[in-house]
Formats: sequence, C-alpha cells, structure tokens
Amino acid sequence: MTTEIFRNMLYGEFDDLDDPLINLESVILDECHYMNDPQRGTVWEETIIHCPTRTQIIALSATIANSSQLNNWINKIHGPTVLINSYIRPVPLDFLFCSAKGLHPLLNEKRNGIHPNCKVWRAPKGQKKRSKYGRVNQPKSPPISFVVEKLAERDLLPAIYFIFSRKGCDKAIEYIKDLSLVNYSEANKISQKLSLYEKNNREAIKNKIHFDALKRGIASHHAGLLPAWKELIEELFQEGLIKVVFATETLAAGINMPARTTVISSLSKRTEDGHRLLFSSEFLQMSGRAGRRGKDKQGYVVTVQSRFEGAKEASELAVSKPNDLISQFTPSYGMVLNLLQNYNLEKSKELIKRSFGSFIYMEDSSQDNNKISILEKELKI
Repeated sequence: MTTEIFRNMLYGEFDDLDDPLINLESVILDECHYMNDPQRGTVWEETIIHCPTRTQIIALSATIANSSQLNNWINKIHGPTVLINSYIRPVPLDFLFCSAKGLHPLLNEKRNGIHPNCKVWRAPKGQKKRSKYGRVNQPKSPPISFVVEKLAERDLLPAIYFIFSRKGCDKAIEYIKDLSLVNYSEANKISQKLSLYEKNNREAIKNKIHFDALKRGIASHHAGLLPAWKELIEELFQEGLIKVVFATETLAAGINMPARTTVISSLSKRTEDGHRLLFSSEFLQMSGRAGRRGKDKQGYVVTVQSRFEGAKEASELAVSKPNDLISQFTPSYGMVLNLLQNYNLEKSKELIKRSFGSFIYMEDSSQDNNKISILEKELKI
C-alpha cells in the first residue's frame, strides 16, 4: 500500500476487535529516503512516529548518507534498531556518455574523473560566439532515435530511458516510430498479450501510437496511464519483450523492472523551486535500476549530452555520494486535528516534537555544547 494509506490507518479510530493493525508484525518501508521528498516526506516521518512499538519497522534504502542518524532516531522514538550496511553491488555499473559523436566511456580507470577518450562537445573553431546567456554555442542533445540505435548496436538493451515529464515520455515513442527492436517471435508474443489485454479491458480506449510502439518492443510508463496498461508494460518488460521503456523517475521506486541499461536524458529538471541539477541521490537511485541480477555481469548507465550539461556534470554526479536525509516534517491543520482526535493536548505536542528534524537539531545542539565545554576547559588550562 502507499505510505499515505498506512499513515491514515495509524490515525484511525478502531475498537480492539476491529483494529486492522493489532496483529501487524512488520512494516517494510521500501525506499525510505522518500522522507526527503518535499511533498510526501512528512507522511513517511508520521508513519515512523506513530507506528506501534510492537510492530517491527524494516527501512530500506541505497541512497542515504546519514543512515546512522536515521538509525539513532528510529531507535529513540520506536525501539531498539540495528543498522545493517552493505557495500557490495551484485551487478557492477559502468558509466557511459552519449553525445552526437556516439557512446563513450565516462569515467577514467580510477573512477574519479572524466575518461580521456570521452568525446565531449566543443564549439567549432571560429564559432565561439557567446550567447546572451554567456554560453558558447550550446549543443543540443543527440536525437532519441540515435541514442536507442547506439544502445542496440552495443547490445545494451533492454533499457529504461528516464525522461522527467509524462508528455516527454509519450513524445519519445513518436520520435522512434520507424524503429523496431523485436524479432518475429517476440512480436508474436506481444501481439498475443495485447489481444488478451483488449479482451479483459474492453472499456480501455485503444491508443494506436502506444499499441503500435508496444508491438515494436517500445513503451511509455508514467502515472498518467491506466493501471492495467502499466501492469501490462511491467509484465512484458520483465519477460524481456520490451526493449526500451520511456519512464519518469517514479519508476525507480517500488517496481520490479530491472534493465541492463538505464539512460538519464537530462542532468537537470524542473521543480516547484525552478530548474536545478539532479541531486546525487536522485541520480544514484535511477542509476541503480541498471544491471539484472542473475542475467548481467555488468550494468550500464548512460548520460546524454544536453544544451546545458555535459560530461563534466555527468562525471561529478557519477562519483558523488548520496545526499543526507533532511526532515520534511511540517505539522499541518489536518495532522493536528488527527492527533487531537486520538490524544490529549500534551501527548499531541510530544508527538510533534518527535520528528527527525527535532532529533537532528537536538543532536547538533548537544555536539555544539560538548565542543564549547571542551574549548572552555582548554582555555582554563
């Protein structure tokens, strides 16, 4: 279930006989770094704060830098907690860069900078005229069809191609409408699945572009599609019948769709606060979808040249560490009403003070006080 549904269940009023959580043994918080999400993060914190202490919490994530702080917080507000770290990746990753010149290795042998053979874009001689934005002849991204063809040539399919908008994912299908990535046998299997889908989903409107693309081993996957259609895409992808799926970054969470390669179309995205570079944790999360355990000896992450970012930005993100987890806990009117409905005023105040943000603040204050005490002692000496 979604975290929002579980949070609402925690706030619900139930008799002991009707309480759906009374015999709940464990809660698995997959991708718990979503606590960092400005919109949804507070829901994850509320879930941990209000989860019954008799219920075991299992929090999973591959992209949290301050995992020990998260462990200490859960230990304090929920109960004894063990931090289990793993630094072994079942399928190692290799990073590539795609420009108009083709695919090139991104990182050097030491994996701490750009590979000397990475063909970065440079303005032609005599054309280094700066634009009004101060950039020199901004390069354009290589066409999607070019990137997909290069992946097919190098046997790097199946691939998840991340594009940060639903419209962009659907448009990408049209850009490669003349490209087929499946053989005769695979096309027949897809057609059979499509016939069954139509039979079981007669109310679904048939989208010719999406149907035709699927028959060629190409699909779009995002939250704006019908659930039954998304399930079909996920099933076909897991069976190896879809070779390229254009997806928004939400595909990187909670869905079992591993690929040999992930393509990150842009190293920046639009947010409510404007245009910004990807956070290292966002980049690492999408990269982590590459490499199929038991099938691939090597996974591949392809970053694509854009008008504003190139190999330099890509290499910096590829070697960066995950971001620290930051509390997004923001008490709302709805939260306060839910608390007051179930607890008295003092208990409600106490629960609000148990947020991860409050814990970090108190921890930092304690460390500062210790440093001040040590400094005072040294000055007296």
